[in-house]
Amino acid sequence: LLMPVEVQEDATGGNGLGAGLVVGAEVMCSVCALPLPITIDKLRVYSDNKYDDQLATIQDSIRVKFSTSRSVNLPRVIILGRNATVAGAGNSYVASVTVDPDDPQGPIEFLVTDLMDSEIEGNSGEDVFEPTDGSSVTIDSIPPVVNMATIHSDSNFDNQTSVYDTLIICEFNTSEIIQQPGVTFGGIAAFVVSENSMFFQAVLTASTALPDGPVS
Repeated sequence: LLMPVEVQEDATGGNGLGAGLVVGAEVMCSVCALPLPITIDKLRVYSDNKYDDQLATIQDSIRVKFSTSRSVNLPRVIILGRNATVAGAGNSYVASVTVDPDDPQGPIEFLVTDLMDSEIEGNSGEDVFEPTDGSSVTIDSIPPVVNMATIHSDSNFDNQTSVYDTLIICEFNTSEIIQQPGVTFGGIAAFVVSENSMFFQAVLTASTALPDGPVS
């Protein structure tokens, strides 16, 4: 931006701008407005897991969705240590990778890099490796296991025997938090309750529909 500046004489009789300039003359001063660096306005990380988009297992897609302060060329995104597939244009993008068996368990790491202004050459932004909304994705591809299970009845005579109209009760805990499981006795669905998604109790009232013999 070019701006005219009038040369004024100072109190000592000089013009204050150096010799050779005429008092009252106008000179052109060049002022450059530097563009602001590219920044990430919003960034969220999530998965397409059907139960919880903050968890992922093998074959789930992990995605990093973000928008930038200015239009940028297609950026590069690294998720789980490898280049992600990036889709989008302008200032809105989504990057994704698919979880494979070799990916480590635990919170995922990502990096958004090569944020280059699509309109102003040389204008760029710093690498980004944290979400703006506190979101995260944790890989958990190790199946949960039942650590302990017991089965008994509420019979007043023998809790290892169940007769008509007594309750059959199975109690068990798991190695990690899980979704509500299904439990059957002799092929009949039981009612399942949970205290903390790791300890469960399955209950069924014995009836003539159950075959005689050990309950499975």
